[in-house]
Amino acid sequence: MRGLRDNLQLGDVIQIDFLDHVQDSTDGPLECSVYGSLTDIGDNYFTVTSWQGCDDNTTTFTIITSCISSLVVFKPNVIIKIDSPEADDETHCGGQSITPNPVTDTSE
Repeated sequence: MRGLRDNLQLGDVIQIDFLDHVQDSTDGPLECSVYGSLTDIGDNYFTVTSWQGCDDNTTTFTIITSCISSLVVFKPNVIIKIDSPEADDETHCGGQSITPNPVTDTSE
């Protein structure tokens, strides 16, 4: 993870997959994931803020780097295009029907 630190910046939006301990486990450690903003880079840990509301309404996770199995950095201005043949059909939008629901549709 040392080389990775050189490519990370505070504020990066990341996904970390990591192994966590499990009490009384017979299957070994648990594979976990956390998504959020990178808010601290320590010598042997990263801190991710997955929810940031007001001052005292935040959720953070500090992950020991030796437990990280995967780390993805989501860069801005990256566009993912998903082609769907149904998207060209006038009755579908992204695979979801846009046919009016007579019970709840109030448009005229």
